[in-house]
Amino acid sequence: MTCRYIYQLAGDDGSRDLARSEAEAVCDAEQIAYRLVASDKRARLEGTGYLAGGIELLAEGPDVGAACEAVRRLGLAAEQFAIDVVRLPGGLDLSRRDTANAFALVIEGRPNLDDPAERFTVYATPEGVWFGRALEMGVPQWKRFVAKLHDCSSALPDQAARAVCNLEVRGGERVVDPCCGSGTLLLNASDLGAIVSGFDINKKMVGATNANLLYFGFPASAEQADATEVGGNYDLVLTNLPYGKMSAVSPADELRLVSNIVKLAPRGVLITTNEVTDAVQEAGARLERVIPLSKFTITRQLYQYRRD
Repeated sequence: MTCRYIYQLAGDDGSRDLARSEAEAVCDAEQIAYRLVASDKRARLEGTGYLAGGIELLAEGPDVGAACEAVRRLGLAAEQFAIDVVRLPGGLDLSRRDTANAFALVIEGRPNLDDPAERFTVYATPEGVWFGRALEMGVPQWKRFVAKLHDCSSALPDQAARAVCNLEVRGGERVVDPCCGSGTLLLNASDLGAIVSGFDINKKMVGATNANLLYFGFPASAEQADATEVGGNYDLVLTNLPYGKMSAVSPADELRLVSNIVKLAPRGVLITTNEVTDAVQEAGARLERVIPLSKFTITRQLYQYRRD
């Protein structure tokens, strides 16, 4: 059997589209069931925002009985093992204990629930059942940025910021955030190996970004500047446009802001509360996708684009 991996997506329904897009970008994963994606590639789970776990697939079936029979045919042997059963959705009418016991009976060897030497996971959904060796996962790297020195109310949650960066960031590239705020996107981009530059019209935010970068061992790289006037040539734009009291521009002026930002790099990810499709296209870029981001303080849209 060709080796495949099944990954579980974290987050709530408001982040579902972003989680699925991150999985596609990180390991070419495709959705197969509620909060499950499949891929032929092994992802580094701790480097992602929303890949919360996974398995090296060993057997599958349309239901528990068929999946158990597939495991039995494998002649699988393991000593001191444990089986975790994940029901998706959580309210699925299926007993975790009975399911674990059914799989344990077709594995040659003895289980050890207290101190297992090997772990298996069963993903049970209405669409199918998948069984495999649980993939090891360290502490998600985005979690350390929760302890940053400075934050602001309009910043993306750190988990979402990591996923946004994973859509486009490549190690060694020059990444710019012309509305950097407290630097949440720049922290995660730096952690992924990018060479970052930040700008903000607010002097306090520039200080916050640089303090946060230095705190986590990255070079201070933010400067005070108006995003409508920032220039330069970069590989990638990543920015979360400010809104409400944090915004220094009116909704009408935002169109001019977007036009300048798009010109800074051939690729970009732009997050905003306003509709900016026309501004992105008028600046000579084409939209790759638009992802709704709800329940992140306020509903926003993520625009991923390429400049022709």
